[in-house]
Amino acid sequence: FIPYGLPKTTLTPMYGLAESTVALTIPDIDSEFRVDYVNRKVFEEQKRAEPVEEDGLAFVGCGKPIAGHDIRVVDEELKPLPERYVGRLQFRGPSSMQGYYHNIEATKAVCYDGWIDSGDLAYIADKEVFIAGRRKDLIIKGGRNLYPVEIEELIGQVPGVRQGCVAVFSITDDAMRTEKLIAVAETREKNKIARDAMIDEIKNAVTAALDVTLDEVVLVAPHVVPKTSSGKLQRAACKALYSQEKLTKWQLPAWLQVAKLVGQ
Repeated sequence: FIPYGLPKTTLTPMYGLAESTVALTIPDIDSEFRVDYVNRKVFEEQKRAEPVEEDGLAFVGCGKPIAGHDIRVVDEELKPLPERYVGRLQFRGPSSMQGYYHNIEATKAVCYDGWIDSGDLAYIADKEVFIAGRRKDLIIKGGRNLYPVEIEELIGQVPGVRQGCVAVFSITDDAMRTEKLIAVAETREKNKIARDAMIDEIKNAVTAALDVTLDEVVLVAPHVVPKTSSGKLQRAACKALYSQEKLTKWQLPAWLQVAKLVGQ
């Protein structure tokens, strides 16, 4: 919309969460947002965001902490990490929550000596935070740290796949003692030959772009991949349905069932 008069600085990404009264980091006002390109191999194998000029993983800067607030990135032993190392993002400040309502155990799980764990993985560069993904969604396969959102977006570009309706997760193969990479994608295609071709295309696209092999691709009908009321993917719920072999038995959302009844 720039040709129509919308300045680049009108919209800017920021980072916030309910546990910090929504706002936590915001870019400088009137500044263009920053995209950081990093070496994919180093990022996935060493958890370090090494800058490259192009053809790297892209992360968007979400600004610096608002006044009176602090952020830090720590490892699994809660030791602070240097800039450009990926770890657990923690925060503190006057807007931070006191705890989860009537849930002492959940509060203890995220509070550490005055710091609160966001549940996100991130790195800091030039005092600006770059979000890598949800810690619980991280996939470790073949010594690489994979973030599902990139794979999901790639699959969403395959013709016939409903964009924004793809969930990628891993499950443990107890027999082989390895992690299996699973992709669940919605499609309206019903022809078996076309569906088989779509599965092959999805696997080839992911392998070609990321050098990652999908162990299984599951095609499901529209509205099967579970989402929150605000439209966010529920990967854990999708993984549970897959493990219970209930993906094909998933009921339509309540609002859609009502709409279908009204339309009859």
